[in-house]
Amino acid sequence: QTVMEPGDEVFYPNPGYPIYESQIEYYGGTAVAYRYVETPTGFALDMDHLRSLVTERTKAIIYNDLQNPLSSESSPEEMQAVAHLAIANDLWVLSDEAYFEMRYSGASSSIASLPGMQERTVILYTFSKKFAMTGWRLGAAIAPLPIAEQIAKLNTNDESCTAHFVQWAGVEGITGD
Repeated sequence: QTVMEPGDEVFYPNPGYPIYESQIEYYGGTAVAYRYVETPTGFALDMDHLRSLVTERTKAIIYNDLQNPLSSESSPEEMQAVAHLAIANDLWVLSDEAYFEMRYSGASSSIASLPGMQERTVILYTFSKKFAMTGWRLGAAIAPLPIAEQIAKLNTNDESCTAHFVQWAGVEGITGD
């Protein structure tokens, strides 16, 4: 809602979280699905297809590294290709990082850490996965200040307030052991 206007195109992964498409359309945008291809080691973004979808109306891409339901993880090269696409076409990236810390080995990397991406990326985070708070609807966004200010206005008027016990559970999750 903060990075698009009615009629703008927003790319979303398919398969992916169903709310992506419905939220884009609810706010008057055009939801454009991008796809994955099977590789010998799992799934990868179909970058040629993704590039072919860009029009003058494209405003954002929802990027879901450590993707659910495919369980795919972008290689550094793939993440760089998404970043290049965003920079070259002046796109916002909504980086769904719900599973950022959910791994058996290795370390996760955010697309926001790449050169030129911090100022065009909104990191979307949920407490549901890491802290087993499913259904409690506690999340966070990390965004450039102008977007964060708009999100704060929307949150105040759209969802009122997260229940106090859920807020305290979130504090314990990020500060506890």
